[in-house]
Amino acid sequence: MVAICVDAKDYAEEINPAFGTCSWKTLLGRDEENASMTLGLATFHAHGTLHLHHHDDAEFYYCVGGSGWVTIDEQVIEIRQHMAIMIPGGCTHGVQAGADGLQFLYGFANQPKFSSVHYQFLPQVGEVPTNMPDVLEEAQIER
Repeated sequence: MVAICVDAKDYAEEINPAFGTCSWKTLLGRDEENASMTLGLATFHAHGTLHLHHHDDAEFYYCVGGSGWVTIDEQVIEIRQHMAIMIPGGCTHGVQAGADGLQFLYGFANQPKFSSVHYQFLPQVGEVPTNMPDVLEEAQIER
């Protein structure tokens, strides 16, 4: 194993509207490197969002600036500078930045490739899920 040193300024921000209005930079765990974990930097403008989602991997956030709220299942937690939050694998979670925006490090300790984290987003209000038969089956609704 070789040590890896990166500078966040060397990487472009990534954006995907399906995720919300935030942007991120994958610092460790890019496909071309051999890291043993994933680490990234998420940035939110004022009132920016990361939509509710879940994945099997446990995740942590460490706030480096700004403030906001993290929803984990039914619990809403205020996040502000120097706070760390651990999100158990499988928990539904999302983020809402405050008026001052928000920036945090995120990581997956046991996931060496960010691209291998299987994000599953919940439908937004007014949006019909593409996997509606699966959603109905999971909810045990008779069709």
